[in-house]
Amino acid sequence: HKSARTKRKLIKVAVPNEVDSIEKKYDVKSQPISWIKEARDNLKDEAFEEVWAVFDDDGRSKTEDAFQLAREKVKGKVVNIAFSSIAFEHWILLHFERNANAFKKSLCRTGDKIHECGSSISTDDCGGAHCLIGYMRHNLYLLPNSSTKKTDAFSELLEHLTETNNRQIAYTNAAWLRHIVPHDPLKPYTVNPFTNVDALVQSLLAEEQEIAWGTFDQPILWHEIEIKVSISNNTLVINFNNLSKSSLLINHNDVVVVFSTDTIHFTHLTQNAIIRPLEQKDVTESIAKSKEVLVKIQYKRAKLFIA
Repeated sequence: HKSARTKRKLIKVAVPNEVDSIEKKYDVKSQPISWIKEARDNLKDEAFEEVWAVFDDDGRSKTEDAFQLAREKVKGKVVNIAFSSIAFEHWILLHFERNANAFKKSLCRTGDKIHECGSSISTDDCGGAHCLIGYMRHNLYLLPNSSTKKTDAFSELLEHLTETNNRQIAYTNAAWLRHIVPHDPLKPYTVNPFTNVDALVQSLLAEEQEIAWGTFDQPILWHEIEIKVSISNNTLVINFNNLSKSSLLINHNDVVVVFSTDTIHFTHLTQNAIIRPLEQKDVTESIAKSKEVLVKIQYKRAKLFIA
């Protein structure tokens, strides 16, 4: 039963325009600009000391505008962006391997139909050749038929991502990806792949650290030290050139050489090595020529990898 009721009148009222003079230059209702606008509002209200917008490219047309608006200061602060190109899942993939494939999309679909690539249930399955999620399923990083729904398989993936050692691997691999894919730090959306989600995760977990990558036979300037790594006659040679005004102390735990999955310390540095200002010194180690070599050098909370 409904009783008779007089219909209410709707009164038009003016709504304050919360878009500032800078934001008026942008389409703040479109994604991802709307997320930057929301982040800026939190800076205006001083609700947070630090704000982040997290998004991937995913074919968005306003990505460049979003980055430009994020750099516009609000009370002396800017909006930080954790960005991935082409898909956020590339950050997840880096927990498993170093991968610089330029995937075309996050997943393959025809219209609204998703092909579930990597599960071998569709004739259009690319097997991970084109889509990132298909690649992860094909390599069993995601189990076949798994999705982003809260299934048991997805729970196992979350456990893998939150394990401390795997997270450190992802930090290292993300730094590697930015090293080998040349890009403009102000325009990362122009390259594929790219991700800096590690910066956000490190900030959230108070695990900020400096991770840099270099290449064999190329001098690398790192913390006022010039380092060059090379291989000659089955001997690994690391040349340290101390350009600082202080002596450099290197102990056997500072320099680690990784052969495939084996980790070997420079055991002959048990007495420590001191490199005085403007002095050069070689550190050498015999290696098997056929093995893949990765050198890791630590200095306080900073790490340098040379591959």
